[in-house]
Amino acid sequence: MALINQKLGKPVGYLNPLLYNQLASAGVFKDITNENNGFLTVPFYNASAGWDPCTVLGSPDGAKILKALKQ
Repeated sequence: MALINQKLGKPVGYLNPLLYNQLASAGVFKDITNENNGFLTVPFYNASAGWDPCTVLGSPDGAKILKALKQ
């Protein structure tokens, strides 16, 4: 986020609303669909398409996030 703030020339601020509303549908996350967290935590969750309690939105792509925020 520090690099994104630097490239934008201003702080993004509170990012959660942007991530879950605007950016979630903008293709800035690599959806993880075949993992689980059973080894590390209880309760055990499986990853699935879209939001899930194991991987949330997936793996963020910083370049895509920056591009989406510039629009």
